[in-house]
Amino acid sequence: MKKPLAYILTAGLAVSLIASGTIYAEEPANSNATVNFTAPDDPVGPVDPTDPTQPNTDSPEDNGIITGQNGPLSLDYVSHLDFGNQEISTSEEIYSSETTEPYIQVTDLRGSGEGWDVTAEVSNFISDEDGTVSLPSSSIQLNNGDTVSTSESANPVVPASINLVTGGDSTTVVSAASRVAEEPVNTAQGLGTWVTRWLAGEGNTENGNVTLTVPGSTATAGSHTATITWTLETGPTGE
Repeated sequence: MKKPLAYILTAGLAVSLIASGTIYAEEPANSNATVNFTAPDDPVGPVDPTDPTQPNTDSPEDNGIITGQNGPLSLDYVSHLDFGNQEISTSEEIYSSETTEPYIQVTDLRGSGEGWDVTAEVSNFISDEDGTVSLPSSSIQLNNGDTVSTSESANPVVPASINLVTGGDSTTVVSAASRVAEEPVNTAQGLGTWVTRWLAGEGNTENGNVTLTVPGSTATAGSHTATITWTLETGPTGE
């Protein structure tokens, strides 16, 4: 019995498709994808210490110092501390700051993961009345600080309690550890822009986290001013 012509044609087509499906592979070829990064050197403006995604619009030039330091590692901003008007006392007194949102800001865009430290020291108070050293043995305390950033790197570390004695030595106030040896840059702390802050808390008009201790019988009438020197150093000191 003869098979229908249509069946014979279909079978022949199937055989032809199978035969033409043979793949002849050659060696693979490689190409490159490249990118080059450079460390920026433009100054970074102060950000809002309560929301670092936003710029600081609360008169930062009046409440602190915009340093204008160029990157890629820079101390961008430091706050003034105001301890208000107080009455003279013969006893040791502790005064809370009227600066409710004091902070410092550091930017690290080096891309090296070397880490960094900020230290602070306070000069002696000077009487604005006669220019002499005043409030001897007084000190400034910074307590319960924390760090905040939009960066995804690990947080720098702030000591829970910092005591800055007037006329005394410098003290570490925040430290960002360097990356682990042979590990990626992002194992370092403090990459990007970081705010170290000592906030009073919402609704408070005095800041119990930032205080001035004045020994008894040392205060004299008039205004007194001390200078806080904040120093950014490459690599953690381990202090």
